Amino acid sequence: MILCRELNFGFHEALLADKIVELVSYMSINGMDVKRLVEHVVSEFSNNGIDCDYSGYHGIIHELEVTYFTLLTTKYHFEKNKFNQKDVLTLFVTALLHDFDPIKQFDKPSNDNIESFIRNDNELANLIVPFEIDLNIVLALIHRTTYPF
Repeated sequence: MILCRELNFGFHEALLADKIVELVSYMSINGMDVKRLVEHVVSEFSNNGIDCDYSGYHGIIHELEVTYFTLLTTKYHFEKNKFNQKDVLTLFVTALLHDFDPIKQFDKPSNDNIESFIRNDNELANLIVPFEIDLNIVLALIHRTTYPF
């Protein structure tokens, strides 16, 4: 497992991260850019105790599972030429960051905190640049993940 050796992830986290990189590579997307972004998100969650030992629902495992299943769905649409690479990348980044609230005050993340973290994390901004996607679209999609809207 690529990430497990490098970051000493838990088994489940490493397996999901590897599957995510594998799926995007299948769609001719640079796996190294994806890997770096996934590593950063996992690192931020882990550094704040929201790793595989986190007792709440909205931890890193949930974040990676949502990303993986989003990519499985987008792969189908990509193969049918209904989604292009930019669509896939936008959905990938949205799924990966949809609960990106590393210092949660409550288990349910706050979309305002998520937006603030995304907009103010310079390293994250640099990792997203190669994807050439519109961050405002990503944030709008993240705000739509809250129910009720």
